[in-house]
Amino acid sequence: MSPQANMDAHIADAVSSEYLVFSLGDEEYAVDILKVQEIRGYENVTRIANVPEFIKGVTNLRGVIVPIIDLRLKFHLDKVEYGGQTVVIVVNVGGGFSGLSTAIEAAKKGLKVIVIEQNLFGWGASGRNGGQIWNDVSWGIDVIEKKYGIKLARQICDISQASVDLIDDRIREFGIECDKKNGGISAATSAVKLREYEENREYKIKTYNYNNLELLDKNSVDKEIGSSLYYGGVLDKGAGHLHPIKYALGLVKAAEKLNVKLYERSVVTKINQTSHAVEVLTDRGMVKAKKIAVCCNAYIKGLNLGIENRIMP
Repeated sequence: MSPQANMDAHIADAVSSEYLVFSLGDEEYAVDILKVQEIRGYENVTRIANVPEFIKGVTNLRGVIVPIIDLRLKFHLDKVEYGGQTVVIVVNVGGGFSGLSTAIEAAKKGLKVIVIEQNLFGWGASGRNGGQIWNDVSWGIDVIEKKYGIKLARQICDISQASVDLIDDRIREFGIECDKKNGGISAATSAVKLREYEENREYKIKTYNYNNLELLDKNSVDKEIGSSLYYGGVLDKGAGHLHPIKYALGLVKAAEKLNVKLYERSVVTKINQTSHAVEVLTDRGMVKAKKIAVCCNAYIKGLNLGIENRIMP
């Protein structure tokens, strides 16, 4: 059987047997459950500046950052207050670290999951990065704190740390062999830079209660990295390094063990937001859901979500 026919058979089988029924407005809709990533109760989300109103923000799914879209607002229906009956339905698109880890988490909760990847799993940045692990964000947590305040900065810092912890959890749980090493050093190229590191260490301990930072003198850095060029540095015991493609393929094997349906070379061509559901169109089939999680990072182009110009890899 060809890959396309195989996927169509899986989808047809799921549609004929199990459905998820949900309400939107005064109507009820059904989605075949094989296409649903996870069902969650609604929780407060972290808001994102300068995005359409229907994008409510992001939430932390065990270290995976998931965008939340309110279809009532997208389709100009009456607003309702979120409460105990409000649920979030997550659909997974993307086969990198985020997509695979999200699929694993959903499958562990007993859900049937499909992961759609346009190339090979780990093909993008997940398999091509340098393998460094740090509990930080691209902007730097200090920039976020200055721009948005300490409360949001602490929330994002906690999310970042949860992501780091999740890597170790996955490696232990599934026995992933990816050459994981613990610890990372920020080496100072000048006395001024060393003082900057010292101040930053003290600030993170005091403000973010992060106690994994150890100050190193020149000899200690030389011993660790084999270079006498640096003035000293800071050892982050919570940081680390791994072989990225080995880790990505380990996640693939873990997902397979949990009976996740994995489809490579399945290009998502368009995402339609209708009054009934969100339709994820691929060159091999279609997925429908009330809510979707797009784990594509830089590969979001053409998915017409209204946030393409706000994503930077």
